[in-house]
Amino acid sequence: MNVAASFSKQLVARQGLLTLAAFIVLSVLAPLILRLSSEAVLETAGRALAAGTAGGVVTALLTHLMSRKHRFTLRALAMGSSAVEPSDIEALRLLQYRSIAVQLGVMIVASAALGTPWLRPPALSVEVSRELAMLGVAIAFAFAVPSLVLIQRLTGRLFEVAPIDQVTTQLESLVERRVPAKRSRLNLLYAVVVPVALVGVGGTLASYAHLRAVSEQERTATAMALARGVIGSGEANHAGKQAAVKVAKRRGYDIVLHEGVLDPSVELSGNSVTHTIPVSRGSASVTFSSALSLSRTFPLAAVAVCFLLLASAAALLLGRLVSSDLEGAADRLQTLGTERVLAGDGGGGISARFGVVARLEEAALALAGRFRTFAAAQERALESKETARRMRGLLFASVSHDLKTPLNAIVGFADALDRESLSVAQRESLDLISTRGRELVALIETILDAARVEAGQLALVKKRTSVAGLVYLANQRAREIVGTAGELRIEMSEGLPAVTIDATHVSRALAVVIAHALRAAPGVGARAGVVLRASVAAGGKEVRIEIDYGEAAIEVNELRALFTQQQTSRAKGLTLGLSVARSILEMHGGSIQVTGATGESTVVSALIPV
Repeated sequence: MNVAASFSKQLVARQGLLTLAAFIVLSVLAPLILRLSSEAVLETAGRALAAGTAGGVVTALLTHLMSRKHRFTLRALAMGSSAVEPSDIEALRLLQYRSIAVQLGVMIVASAALGTPWLRPPALSVEVSRELAMLGVAIAFAFAVPSLVLIQRLTGRLFEVAPIDQVTTQLESLVERRVPAKRSRLNLLYAVVVPVALVGVGGTLASYAHLRAVSEQERTATAMALARGVIGSGEANHAGKQAAVKVAKRRGYDIVLHEGVLDPSVELSGNSVTHTIPVSRGSASVTFSSALSLSRTFPLAAVAVCFLLLASAAALLLGRLVSSDLEGAADRLQTLGTERVLAGDGGGGISARFGVVARLEEAALALAGRFRTFAAAQERALESKETARRMRGLLFASVSHDLKTPLNAIVGFADALDRESLSVAQRESLDLISTRGRELVALIETILDAARVEAGQLALVKKRTSVAGLVYLANQRAREIVGTAGELRIEMSEGLPAVTIDATHVSRALAVVIAHALRAAPGVGARAGVVLRASVAAGGKEVRIEIDYGEAAIEVNELRALFTQQQTSRAKGLTLGLSVARSILEMHGGSIQVTGATGESTVVSALIPV
């Protein structure tokens, strides 16, 4: 199937599935990086898959709406049509980046939603849900890299079926604006920074989660010690106990004493953790924050920022070096030129810093070498063709002249004998000699005209000629060729304008078509004979001379082939002059049309400008 026909479906499917895959990876990595409890793992996986499914659907829908704007261009490419403009090619090129931007935006929004109260897993604190959202955003940026690669590969396959002229024009426009160099640096920057950032963010989140877990364990142990060792002893309203509660509150522990005995439990509300435990005289609830202090989080954030800055600097430097190599290779190939390729000049040594660029340039130079071999072979073929054409023209002119002289003598003696008293059998033989002789003279003249047309040496002497005089001269020449064979009926419209033509060559061209029609036309029946009609074509700028073959024993497609010099079973005799007749009329700015259908009349129309 043509890639253009399925481009939209493939693009929508890939974008939607990659979005879902990003959240599947999130549901797998989150328990490992964020140190989630077994209860939180299931809730997190369920919410992440729900966000991924919704994000995949939204991404697919938005991608479909964007690609739908290009449906006419894609339809034209699927049909192999050349009705595609360079601007359409540019729009398809930009579609890949816009679809990536939409996909990335949807994934970021869906990841951020995991940190909101509406989609946050109940078993996660506010701080952990924010960490989950940050991890989701990092994975979203990472998944944009393979997504871009897949879309560029799909778009590249689409451009392979696009018209080469439009693609070349658009590529030249991009090169003039230095878009490839800028885009290669950005792509390389993104490809280097994103993986490093993912590692940095993931490591930071893992370290943060580890510190948070350790801090939470320490605070839980402190809360237990406060409840059992200090608060749980003595009377509930003891002055020392109340003082201990106030001191604990200043340290971040909010203690509430209960008269009755409550079951041990742990409750999570936002970033607050509440432990309820039984003590010697009732129960105590100790609430504390599970969030880390700024003094502990700042070093981790600083490390992550340093990772990003170092990765960005390395990517920019690498991007400049690669772009410099690519631009140098492109300049060397552009200055190589056709003449230098044909001369075998390889354009000097390859000085690329990166092996992949050097191999690319080597492949281009190897392709230039193959082009040199092909061009040399093509040049030899053209020289051989030109030599053969000249030799054929000389042969035709020489042989035709040598044959035409004795043939004219034969026809002349036949005309002289025609005035003598002859028997019926002798006159029939004389008519046959005269008819075949004139046909051979016409064939030789056709061959000479064909050689002159092919060599571009047919000189036309144009002058104003009446259509009636042209038709009369053509009929006379046709009768000289076929004698009394067939019946020709002429229908002339009134008020026909004169035409500016070379009457000798145009009448000879029409005579060949009339003679061929008389030979091919049926001799009996309602449609017997050939009809010649002369009229003014629609618009009044051309004269139309129609030669109606009747229900001739020749197919319309075969007759069209004879006028275009295609090989057929009838390519002999008078048929050799049909293509020359078409060429002569085209040299006058006219044309020949063949119309008709099976079982209907076949009509050859000669259109001559007024």
